[in-house]
Order: sequence, then structure tokens, then C-alpha cells
Amino acid sequence: MTVRIELPPPLTGPEFVERVRAKGYVVGGGYGPLKGNCFRIGHMGDQTVETVAALLEACDASLSPPPPPPNRLGT
Repeated sequence: MTVRIELPPPLTGPEFVERVRAKGYVVGGGYGPLKGNCFRIGHMGDQTVETVAALLEACDASLSPPPPPPNRLGT
């Protein structure tokens, strides 16, 4: 089973997938006309409430823009 979730603009599917991947999880991008504005979660394997909750927390955190890089010049 797969669930497709539409993303709020201006966040794109590929950008979101990369943000989630940086947190250690893999979600799929969309297909066809939905490719740019959604992602997919596959439900394969032995998942528990805890593992799904951790994935959803990573997805929730990935909706926000990443923090700016540190200012290395001290200004």
C-alpha cells in the first residue's frame, strides 16, 4: 500500500524528499503531473507504530525551511 501526500507550495516534491532523506528516511517522489507537488510513503516490511511515528516526525520537520548556514565571519 502507498499513501500520496500533496505538499504546500512553494515546497516541491524533490526538495521534500531530499530533506527527509537527510533525516535518515526514504520517501518516494510523485509521478506524472503530480511529480512536483507531492511525495509517497510506502508501507512495506515490518513496521510498528513507533517506526511510522518517527517517519512522520521527520516528515513534519521537513515541511519547515532549513535553518540558514552559520555566519562564519562573526558579523
